[in-house]
Amino acid sequence: MFKRFQLLLIALMLVSIGIFSMGYDSIDDPRVETYFEGYITDADTGDPLVDGYVKVFGSQSAVVAFVDEEGYYRVDVTGGQTYYLYAYAEGYLDGYDESEIEKGENIRIDFELILRNFSSVVYGKVYDMETEEPVEARVSIYNFDTDYSSVQNTEGSGGFRFEVDPGTCAINVDPHSDQYEPYYGSSFEVGEGEEVEKNFGVKRIGQTVHGFVTDERGEPMEGAYVSLESVPGEDAYGNNYYGIYTDADGYYCLYPRHDEYWIECHANLQEPYQDVIEIEEGEEVRYDIEMEPAIPSLLYRLIRFILDLIPQTY
Repeated sequence: MFKRFQLLLIALMLVSIGIFSMGYDSIDDPRVETYFEGYITDADTGDPLVDGYVKVFGSQSAVVAFVDEEGYYRVDVTGGQTYYLYAYAEGYLDGYDESEIEKGENIRIDFELILRNFSSVVYGKVYDMETEEPVEARVSIYNFDTDYSSVQNTEGSGGFRFEVDPGTCAINVDPHSDQYEPYYGSSFEVGEGEEVEKNFGVKRIGQTVHGFVTDERGEPMEGAYVSLESVPGEDAYGNNYYGIYTDADGYYCLYPRHDEYWIECHANLQEPYQDVIEIEEGEEVRYDIEMEPAIPSLLYRLIRFILDLIPQTY
């Protein structure tokens, strides 16, 4: 009997060792290191770019590594997939590489970055197309040849000025006031050492939708969110969306393009509101909204009474 017990114990030990070994083999050994490494240097001088850094993008993650005083970087990854590496340094064109790396593999990728040639200038102003008065706006420029982009807010005079690389560029203008239509510019060429003037007249939106949002008691609803979203269709002007919160009087005002819209309103303790409206070019639409409580009326009034006692923080 004792001998049978010994044999059973030995068998269990062997099975346990086998299971443990199988489990160990299926788990990544933490001692196995998988990484990219290399140097970021100036393409002309070979000097290390000590302010440089590398971003590595995998299928489910992104890692950033800064260089040391020698320009050296190292990025540890899990491996078993293709990674996309971007190298950056102030005043230089971005570097790029991609590589597939297996677990336990180490790959060296050096980046020799080219100094940007900010020899060209693009300048101009943003103004009201009708009054020619300056308009405050967010102006962005993009260079298709170097993948460079920059953003500025116009000055009080509506002016902007970009130092750029020569190449094919485009400018977008997004006025700070929603009473103006944004401008999406076509591409233009900028030569080396050239100064290009680009002035943009923006069009004031002639359509308005405004009104008051009230509850079942007729009381104004502050902080209700009113939105307009284009109804898809063959004659749709575009995929436009506008939204705003009501003020202390329950008032809202939107400046949409002429189109057909879903108008929606959402507020605490209220049933969502939705309707369809059509806005013609140059039309002013007055649209008041009365919300219905999402809970029994008596309970709603009790909660509203309590909330009215609490100061608003928005």
